[in-house]
Amino acid sequence: GRPCRRFGKGGAVNLRDGMGVVPPGFYYVSSAPVIVRSVVTVGGWVADNQTTDAPSGVIRGYDALTGKLVWAWDAGKPDRTGAPARVETYTRGSPNSWAPMSGDEALGLVYVPTGNPSPDHYGGLRSPGDDKYGSAVVALDAANGAVRWSFQTTHHDVWDYDVASQPTLMDISVRGQKVPALVQATKRGELFMLDRRTGIPLARVEERKVPQRGAVERLSPTQPFSTGLPSVAGTPLTEADMWGLTPLDQLWCRIEFRKLRYEGPMTPPGTDRALIYPSIGGGVNWGSVTVDPSRNIMLVNSMHYGTIIQLVPRAETDRRLTLSSKGNYSHSFALPQPQLGTPWGVLLSGLESPLQTPCNKPPFGKLHAIDLTTKALLWSRPIGSARDTGPFNTASGLPLEMGMPNFGGSIATASGLVFIGATHDKTFRAFDINSGKQLWQSRLPAGGQANPMTYRSPRSGRQFVVISAGGHALLRSQLGDAVVAYALPKD
Repeated sequence: GRPCRRFGKGGAVNLRDGMGVVPPGFYYVSSAPVIVRSVVTVGGWVADNQTTDAPSGVIRGYDALTGKLVWAWDAGKPDRTGAPARVETYTRGSPNSWAPMSGDEALGLVYVPTGNPSPDHYGGLRSPGDDKYGSAVVALDAANGAVRWSFQTTHHDVWDYDVASQPTLMDISVRGQKVPALVQATKRGELFMLDRRTGIPLARVEERKVPQRGAVERLSPTQPFSTGLPSVAGTPLTEADMWGLTPLDQLWCRIEFRKLRYEGPMTPPGTDRALIYPSIGGGVNWGSVTVDPSRNIMLVNSMHYGTIIQLVPRAETDRRLTLSSKGNYSHSFALPQPQLGTPWGVLLSGLESPLQTPCNKPPFGKLHAIDLTTKALLWSRPIGSARDTGPFNTASGLPLEMGMPNFGGSIATASGLVFIGATHDKTFRAFDINSGKQLWQSRLPAGGQANPMTYRSPRSGRQFVVISAGGHALLRSQLGDAVVAYALPKD
């Protein structure tokens, strides 16, 4: 338990080196590092929507024994492989990587899911490097940080569709040959399957025209859609999809939907109120996907609700923030988020009724199984009940399996079980991987917004399944600090 004196300075490396000014709460490491070929690769979370002068999203590789910086990949200066000179910093506001990375020891590659350049919802000032590497999966050489390939999941992202999910590595059969593959899930609900040696798609990807009306800047005329794998984005919303606990709030939601500018997927933000669906939370968030290699089945859990977005002129944004005593910075959804350095702040809110329930009809969360051989959807079902939610986020106590928003992923076992928490209700569940039938559930002391894991005890030989029940503030699930373990009876 003592610090390794050979590592860094007394056992520690300062990740603020080369970063310049880092205001409190603007930068931290949000996912575990990845170690490939004795190099520790580290990314970091950068505060959303605050300023163009945000800390850098630089990815750095350190020697696992000494802590010495081996390389740095800075999307703003991709040709610079080391630390900046003393009078310089890593590129401010460049694409970051806050989600878990993955590594391939045999290929010597680290797979980096990238976020947006700062800020999220205005890209008129972005550099070519920002536009190339934002909202992408980037394969870096673990030895020197060089880019071996990159695949962009959203071009010129102004929706906050940063890649939040860990790249999932697997081997698949292509014309009788085993091919190292990678599946990248996205907040858009699109699932991209790539050759992890080259980044070339192994399942069809099409560039489709997307809406342009209402934008305040140049947009990409097309976006990539994964047509070779089933989408889990859900169908575009219509007025008929508006839902309510009562006829009155359903009517309110239908009127609200008619007021919004919405032309289906990738409707751009503008000065009027527009609808983003899937929401800025997904789609698929950081829980990522699960693969059962023996059955060649992939499990995906998804969310289905919308975000209302409106760009607010700079002067009005500054006026509102000054009146609120928040100063220049604000993470409040009740106020414009500042996006300093751009002409626009941004207002974000959920597509919710006055009762604080989603306006779109349930299910709000689903679990899907996809056959990786045929690329067909095997089954899809709602996950999560209304037991711990209701009007104004009060617990209804109703065990209606209507499907709930979810953060966190699943695991699959060799016997054909799928375990998942993730949902808003405080419940841990097991499903049959072949049919989707729920086989078991247990109540948790708080929201299970985490990926579970399993292990066999070397002492007793029993297999355990463990999940952290910490809850999630943005999901409005109950917060806690429990780690809960389950096992079959001893006999």
